[in-house]
Amino acid sequence: MSYFLIAPRFPGGRLLVSDRITALRIPIIPLICRHLSGDWGEEICPDDVAANNAALIHGDALLSHFSAFTESGERMVVSIFTEADRSVTVAFIEGEDC
Repeated sequence: MSYFLIAPRFPGGRLLVSDRITALRIPIIPLICRHLSGDWGEEICPDDVAANNAALIHGDALLSHFSAFTESGERMVVSIFTEADRSVTVAFIEGEDC
């Protein structure tokens, strides 16, 4: 069992997880923790990292992209988006309609 100690850098609000993430049984909680702590993921470009860091200061929306694996070992890119007002955070598979 793994435990995560995080220091959230911003409130995530209500958490919504896509049906596909749930169906594929992707462990989403560690990725949410990373997102809330300001780790924007290994699948994000430097310009988006800079935009997210500025968004923390100016109150804009935040977007992370993480590599994740299904129980069968298939690699997916999971995106996590937090609204500018921090009322909701949505986790979804890249390219998925939410």
